[in-house]
Amino acid sequence: MRLNAVLIIFVLASLRCSDVAARLQSPWSPERLPYAKVLALSASNGRTIALVESASGTKFLLGISHDGSKESRGHPLDEQAEDFELAGERALAWRFDEKEAAGRLWLIDLATQETTVITDRSVINSAHPTLVGDRIWWISTATKHEEVVYREPARTGRSIPLKLPLLRSPNEDPPNLQFGSSWIVATTTGNAGLWLWRPTLRGWQSVTPNDEHAIEEIFEERLFGRTIGDACILVLDLLHQQPRWDQFYCPDEIKGIEIVSNSLRYVNDSKTLVLLEKSPTQDRWLVELSLEDAKILNRWSIPPELPIAREGAFWAWDGSRLTIAYQEKDQWWVVSWVPQGSEAVAQRSLNWLKARLTPPFQRPDSSFARLIDSYEDDARVGWTYDAALATIALTAAGETTLARELLRGLEGLQEKDGSWPFAFDPDHARPLEGKRYAGAIAWVVMAANYFESATDDRTFALMARNGLGFLEQLRQKDSTVETFGAVAIGPHNPTGYSTEHNVDAWSAFYWRGRLDQEPRYLEISEQIRDFVLDRQWATDATGAGYFEVGHRDDALYLDAQSWTVLAFWPHEQDHTRLRSALSTAENRLRSTNARLGPCEDVEGFKEAEGAGIGEKVWSEGTAGMVAAFRMAGERERATHYYVQLARCQSPSGGLAYSSENADGWSTIPSVAGTAWLFFNALEPPINPFNPPPRAEAAPHAASQPR
Repeated sequence: MRLNAVLIIFVLASLRCSDVAARLQSPWSPERLPYAKVLALSASNGRTIALVESASGTKFLLGISHDGSKESRGHPLDEQAEDFELAGERALAWRFDEKEAAGRLWLIDLATQETTVITDRSVINSAHPTLVGDRIWWISTATKHEEVVYREPARTGRSIPLKLPLLRSPNEDPPNLQFGSSWIVATTTGNAGLWLWRPTLRGWQSVTPNDEHAIEEIFEERLFGRTIGDACILVLDLLHQQPRWDQFYCPDEIKGIEIVSNSLRYVNDSKTLVLLEKSPTQDRWLVELSLEDAKILNRWSIPPELPIAREGAFWAWDGSRLTIAYQEKDQWWVVSWVPQGSEAVAQRSLNWLKARLTPPFQRPDSSFARLIDSYEDDARVGWTYDAALATIALTAAGETTLARELLRGLEGLQEKDGSWPFAFDPDHARPLEGKRYAGAIAWVVMAANYFESATDDRTFALMARNGLGFLEQLRQKDSTVETFGAVAIGPHNPTGYSTEHNVDAWSAFYWRGRLDQEPRYLEISEQIRDFVLDRQWATDATGAGYFEVGHRDDALYLDAQSWTVLAFWPHEQDHTRLRSALSTAENRLRSTNARLGPCEDVEGFKEAEGAGIGEKVWSEGTAGMVAAFRMAGERERATHYYVQLARCQSPSGGLAYSSENADGWSTIPSVAGTAWLFFNALEPPINPFNPPPRAEAAPHAASQPR
């Protein structure tokens, strides 16, 4: 049986793995399939296509949605069909009819529920039809010369004389053919030779690699093979006039890592390749590669409990979910696992953030400090919020010396009133932006809180309390008004109240109150919580709920939804409003077909409803939604959007701040986008609004070499 499509089936259990922390976060249970046999798996557009066989021998195409809520049967395959294959939501089955001396093919489309039956005398008993795009190919020996026939279902077939006998000895079997849009690759018996045919060639061209090889698959006009000796992946560009084999990817040979045979898969939606690797101790990893440059986009450790290595098991990857069908005690079972985070993404992000730090400089008290440059450009500007994010990332990675030095740099920028500038010159440690925003100031306190919670180092407790002292001056203390307890945007806007800024202030007061055991801070945080959750709630014309961007401003902004979820989800019993806010944000702020860094057709989120022209993906905000989805237990949604961002990480390791846009937003790698990507690449993920208790604050393995 051949299977040309990426293998995917439905989610049957909620799973989470640990890549960096190397532990399972929750158990799962395999589900028994009510069929005698699973023959193949495929998927497209969020549906699973499973080829199954009943106890009576009847074969069915089964379409199942990812949540298991819908099931539909396609055309039953003829019991005498010789073979079959899946390609996305379509299947091709065939058999040779002795009476009619012709071949019969069934093309079944589960998306349209249509079945096309084709009878053709050139489809003889030895033919092996293959579905490629809108064409069906097969070998025909109905004439004295072997030919390849292709046809589209609604049209008659066309034949291409290939003179296949020239490629083999008289007693050898016909070569195995693989088809592309305008070329054919023939592999002779035992992989002894590899030949390429295309219209621009006169006959066959030998493209046999020098090393002993095994052909894996054809993806996007490229032929991929695997060398037998060192198990590297080779690639042949079939569109090149003089195609040659180049080394595409090799595993870590020093550590004895090998590529599992026949494990290469192509994920059409993300234009990436995935494969399995194994160690001498049989540990396994799922590796996602860029199709363009073989860069490791993601690398997930597969929990040993998953039966992926079981003989006869099928496995599938759809870009966010690994599913395995396997047999045990004459029963077929299926189990699905949604990995979270990625060691490779985390390490690249961390390295990029460290590279943005300034060299250490000595302060008057002889301590060393650093600051950070927020963008990968020549402007050399640091933003206070970005520096706080980087501090949290460095702390989570176990880079406590760097985190401490960055906090020292921020400490040096703190004004006597406890505030911080909105931006600074990282090379000369001086403020650049005179306005003081409550949100940015709260984030520095959050960074100090996170550092102290993780390290038990109280060096910056006074700095944090001074910052809260400034925020207290911005609080509304009149209990008779709607904004009671809320923190104003800043001295320049003392009557404006931002939901986002108040969520930041809640975290700053709440966690400093816990760390200092200060009831007054906890009381202030409770008043802020009431303002956000009770007085900022709104519903639209359809009844969908969300949090307003500001007091008496019902605009829908992304961070007001995602950050509120991150802050309050662990502390609230009733999650109805928080879940509704996430749903509203996804429904109304989602963007598609954006170009982010090196990627096209990216899905993510824009910052606000009605913002800008066209599709825009804001990386920082999208990563915030990923974190919020994970907090809410929506692992599949989280992984879907996380993979969208992870595949767009630049070669340097940074993530562009925004996709191409008409709003003037930066499209170069930024600290904000990269830090939030790093938070989600770890397992468990980082929630900057709620630092882990000290007993759980061990450094993540992203700071350690693999």
